[in-house]
Amino acid sequence: MYYCLCCERVHKPTYLKSEVIFTSGFRFFNESVYNVGICQSSDRLTPITPIKKT
Repeated sequence: MYYCLCCERVHKPTYLKSEVIFTSGFRFFNESVYNVGICQSSDRLTPITPIKKT
């Protein structure tokens, strides 16, 4: 289980490429400690464009 930073809910990992779960970040939610992550299903996400080196 992990806590999504975007949609602010707890999810079971689906192990999809679009899902990111951090191993160094934790969040207390309902008196439990969860890893934090991003489920990629949130409308609040915007694509990140890599910076091109010149």
